[in-house]
Amino acid sequence: MFLEEKIDSLKKHYSADELKVPYVDFKEIMKRIESHFIIKSDTNSAFNNWTLNLKNPEKTYTIDVGTVDFIRTELDLDKNYWWIFVEGQLPSDRHRLFDAKPTAGLRLLELFHEPAFYIVDKKYEWLIAVDAKSSTIKEIGQRKENNNKPSITIRTQN
Repeated sequence: MFLEEKIDSLKKHYSADELKVPYVDFKEIMKRIESHFIIKSDTNSAFNNWTLNLKNPEKTYTIDVGTVDFIRTELDLDKNYWWIFVEGQLPSDRHRLFDAKPTAGLRLLELFHEPAFYIVDKKYEWLIAVDAKSSTIKEIGQRKENNNKPSITIRTQN
């Protein structure tokens, strides 16, 4: 099954409130995310090389739990977030944007084989850059604490 077919299958499994693909607003949303969190050195380039161009990450840390456990404990499971997955490892590779609750976002994570992805607050107050391969998290902005979360171990790098 091709990636598009897998995404369509997931969309049938979840309600529109839990998982949406914002095709119409894609460019506007991505530009807004970039304006808040990404240093744009080339105005002609389209949504690329985010990992190397994050605006002053306020926190960088490694986690002692898996990415899935981190997301389940750190995010409000009842809220929707922007989820951005990059297809490939080249700076110019395609970005995929989804509007999803964490449960659906984690299912999307299973479809994309690249270890790096981004989660953005829908009010554009914060961005989390996740590198699942190295268990490294970079945060820009201030997340509000999820009061319903169990405790996890985080090793701060800066």
